[in-house]
Amino acid sequence: MAETFKVYMFGDETGSFAEPLQTLCEHQKGVLFVHFLEELNKVLRDELRKQPRQVRAQISEFTDVLDLIKRYRDSGSRNQILETTITCVYQLASVIRYVVYHLPKDFK
Repeated sequence: MAETFKVYMFGDETGSFAEPLQTLCEHQKGVLFVHFLEELNKVLRDELRKQPRQVRAQISEFTDVLDLIKRYRDSGSRNQILETTITCVYQLASVIRYVVYHLPKDFK
């Protein structure tokens, strides 16, 4: 008997994911999701420090991903680096949210 697999595809970057990501981050309380946000904050800051000065100058300083989203939305300008990052983070966060909601209670 053949096994069944679920496949998740990412790739839609045509919409704005800043607001849905902000909402998702504000309403998630699970341990796995909180851990994801904590690690995400570290990675975003570390990766930004590694970028050339001209890239760092395009991104306001931020305390966490929610602050980054707010500053980006308040700026009113488009930034492909942030749009791609926010889209990717939103897609990963959505998968984590899905997994958390479908885990047996023993694993939450």
